[in-house]
Amino acid sequence: EEIIPTLDLPADELDSYAKSVLERFGNPYIKHYLSSIALNSVSKWKARCLPSVKAYFEKFGKRPENLAASFRALVEFYSRGEKWNPECTALEAKRGGDTYLVRDDKAVLEWFYARRGTALDALIKECAANAAFWGEDISKYL
Repeated sequence: EEIIPTLDLPADELDSYAKSVLERFGNPYIKHYLSSIALNSVSKWKARCLPSVKAYFEKFGKRPENLAASFRALVEFYSRGEKWNPECTALEAKRGGDTYLVRDDKAVLEWFYARRGTALDALIKECAANAAFWGEDISKYL
């Protein structure tokens, strides 16, 4: 709903692409481990989501709610890093009773670790304004 309308491709190709993505993630035989998917998520979000966020904003004049929610989820995922683990270049984070590792470039992890304890809404705003991550301040899009 937010990506397809911003792409300039034939409708049948866009429909086929959307169906293939949904089929891939719905395949019960493919294990989608969060820790694997989340590896280097800041650069992945910049490359995969940010262009759609900007295109949607430019085309419709408003923020794409689902893509904005994905940004908030990304920041929250990183914000749970409570312990720096320099041996494996990761942040140790907790969700419920489970511990997981947040892995990314050292500079990204250090940035989030330095802001641990920051209220989530404030962290989201600060992260969006961080041009070092996104190449520009992306606050207006989110």
